[in-house]
Amino acid sequence: MVSADDRKQNDIIVLVTSRSYDIRAVDESNVKFLADPQRITVALSRASHGLLIIADFPMLLKYGTWQAYLRHATQETPIVNSNYTTAIFDENLKCWNATIKYFTDVFTSAMNGYVSTQVNIVNWYAQHGLQPVPKNIIIQDSLRRMQTYEPPDIVDQQGIINDHLTSTLVETLIDAAEELAIERPKPSTQYCPYGCEKSWNLWMWLTIASFGFSGVTIVTLLCLSRRMDILDRGSDEIEAIEDSKERQCCSLLDMFSMST
Repeated sequence: MVSADDRKQNDIIVLVTSRSYDIRAVDESNVKFLADPQRITVALSRASHGLLIIADFPMLLKYGTWQAYLRHATQETPIVNSNYTTAIFDENLKCWNATIKYFTDVFTSAMNGYVSTQVNIVNWYAQHGLQPVPKNIIIQDSLRRMQTYEPPDIVDQQGIINDHLTSTLVETLIDAAEELAIERPKPSTQYCPYGCEKSWNLWMWLTIASFGFSGVTIVTLLCLSRRMDILDRGSDEIEAIEDSKERQCCSLLDMFSMST
């Protein structure tokens, strides 16, 4: 729970309220916090960039401060599962319009990706000299994938998606893909969301080989450097011994010449 006594400012504040319709079931300190406009205003102003509220709308609507706050929130941002609040506060459909715009963008992007992928599949068959898969089989495969999508209780809780809707949508998109495949015989640029591109293991092995070769080269150079150092030390010792012997010989010759 956010505290008004905490003077630190955080980037994001997460506020979680107890899920209960009975005010007596909530902890007394939390009740005081939720009901005190000054504490709420001060505490929630500690967020620098954003505020995430995980709450039970009917409970928060018991307090005047939260009613005003939720009215403002529903007018400014799309809210997921906000039927209760929006029905009360969204007087000019601003929240619903913002929400439908968001889902329209998502829906348009999904349809574009689906059609583009089907076009690329048709072009792939043509480039390899193969007969494309019949349209009815493509439709059946798409419908089968939709029916096996899990978990269905989360994806479609209200039973909006039915066989008639999905079959009509898929048939329309497949028809559009066939028309585009005729108009655009070349594959369109598209990313693969599941990483289905060819993995370049060759580069990985070349990198490993390069590291291994570099390691062997470094070890070899160190060994050669050590060997050359030993040889240099040995040659210096040999030269020193030869110089010592030469001086001894010179001394003997001098002594012999002096004695004669």
